Amino acid sequence: MSDNVKIASSISTPFITVAGLFPVIYTANRVNIPRTKLQKLKLNANNELVHDSEIDALLYKTFIVKSAKWNYEKEWRIIIDGDICKYFENKLPFPYIKRIFLGCKMKAHHIDTLIEIADELNVEVVLMTMDNKKFVLEAQKTDSYRWDKERAKWNNPLY
Repeated sequence: MSDNVKIASSISTPFITVAGLFPVIYTANRVNIPRTKLQKLKLNANNELVHDSEIDALLYKTFIVKSAKWNYEKEWRIIIDGDICKYFENKLPFPYIKRIFLGCKMKAHHIDTLIEIADELNVEVVLMTMDNKKFVLEAQKTDSYRWDKERAKWNNPLY
């Protein structure tokens, strides 16, 4: 068991979740990780990446930087060490969720899975669809998605 997991066992789960919560930084510039830094990465005897604090900081920055065009989202992201996730079997409770927004290019089986989970948790699901005339996304409730899915089962040749 790694040191990270030992620490996690003595800290409450909500604290870990909040400690890994970061606001997204919206900017016109991408995060650049120079090739020379990546070439210096090394593996240990177990074929695991040896962490370098400077590269780790750049990698974390790539997780929270997004194009300035998305700044209206006011997004936050959770970044938690893999060992901590394993300790909690990838099931960190996050009691504050109110709504799930699904991207416009999401695969149907992922939509179905998230709708099923959201129904169990009594959480609203919003499907984002592309407008046919403008460069905007529109929010759509799942009612029409569910109806279309149900209607497809009927296999009406005239439809």
